[in-house]
Amino acid sequence: MIIEIFKKIKLPDQSLIAHVNGNYDEQDNWFNKGGYLLALHLKLACQKILKKPLSDFYRIFDFGVGCNRIFGRIPTIQNQLFGCDISKDCINYCENHFRGKYFTCKHSPPLSFENEHFDLVCSYSVFSHLPINLMHDWLKELKRVTKKNGFLILSAHGDKMSKIYLDANPHLKTEYDRNGLIEIEYEPLIISNELKFSSSVYKNIYIKNSKMEEILSHYFEVIYTGKALEPLEFVSDETEKSDIKHLEEMNIGTMQEMFFLRNK
Repeated sequence: MIIEIFKKIKLPDQSLIAHVNGNYDEQDNWFNKGGYLLALHLKLACQKILKKPLSDFYRIFDFGVGCNRIFGRIPTIQNQLFGCDISKDCINYCENHFRGKYFTCKHSPPLSFENEHFDLVCSYSVFSHLPINLMHDWLKELKRVTKKNGFLILSAHGDKMSKIYLDANPHLKTEYDRNGLIEIEYEPLIISNELKFSSSVYKNIYIKNSKMEEILSHYFEVIYTGKALEPLEFVSDETEKSDIKHLEEMNIGTMQEMFFLRNK
């Protein structure tokens, strides 16, 4: 079943994959499969953590949609889907290959939506790269466009990814422990003139889960913080056996911590 879903989805060119993935992936070792894995975790987490199936959310907004590697891996989804990204090439790819409404956005707010427009906002691997001042600006804006008692799911380089990075860069541990985070220059895994897109605004943010929860709590109620790298974390009594089998076969979790929020 997994392989059949992969075959139905036309991959973007390698420059766009590198924009989203951080590296080329000519053999599709991670880009497509990773997107399916994230989509599966999202689907299961909505049921277990938010207590609602994904299908119950009328309007869904993917903030930083990239090449739609998550919702694009859910071919049966019937929700109203919206996505934005700062890359025009990514948006063009989404418009040509997926249902939904996609648009480019600027590095800073505002968005062109009215207040309380979305039932669910998702943002994967965006807040892991936003400078702290922009993180606050976008949290305020996403709060504005999310319905009261609506939900937001975002990811960050939390405890697990921070440990991996600090083990390789122990000279930054004192700053991390003192501030609860470190903000460093974004270093893509590859440097190539063939890349269609780059951004001087990107950073790499490594942040303690507790510090991220503190920031988020100014805008949202923090419902749950995920435990990265645990494949079966979002399995519940309602989980289909086929989904459990897929998770066991892949044997990897979300990598970045996922934070589940309710709009207060």
